[in-house]
Amino acid sequence: MTDEAERQRTDRASLTDLEALRTRGDVEFLERTRALEQRKFEALRKRYQSIDGVVQVGVTDDDGAVLLVGPDPWAPPGGNVDAGEDWAAAARRAIEDLTGVAVTVDGVERVEKTYFCLESDEDSRFLAPSVLFSASPAEEPGDFRADPTVAADLDDPLYGDGEDVELAWFDEVPEDAHPNHVDHIELFLG
Repeated sequence: MTDEAERQRTDRASLTDLEALRTRGDVEFLERTRALEQRKFEALRKRYQSIDGVVQVGVTDDDGAVLLVGPDPWAPPGGNVDAGEDWAAAARRAIEDLTGVAVTVDGVERVEKTYFCLESDEDSRFLAPSVLFSASPAEEPGDFRADPTVAADLDDPLYGDGEDVELAWFDEVPEDAHPNHVDHIELFLG
């Protein structure tokens, strides 16, 4: 199988082994440590004990604009990867559940391994992996390009029922982007 064929098979069909992506020159690996105060640290540790990680998805249109969720602040949409779940399937599910629009996962852009530690004790830490996928609408989404809306039946651990959630297309990083996601938005805007 050619490298490009393997890339497409991995990106679009299935992704269960993040370490297998280390040998691919087109996927960036980023490792970092972030210190948190006790309450935030405990909340995130509890969350990551029940999931394998998180996905973020840069859905772009034909004009190169990226879909963001917000508004306070704006960030790429994403979701949890349930224990044992395929990462690419989790990316598709997260976007399709949020928007009600089918997407095609176009590629893996980056794998991030973030170690969260306590501000007061750097030895107390845990791993929070995430994968950033690029994606595009699977077919012409009709009015979705002009007026992206949250799916009517949304019931999601991150977004709730979608009542206070907005979607919008951006062709540049918005001023009120989440500070932790500015580089992700830039990555998707290419």
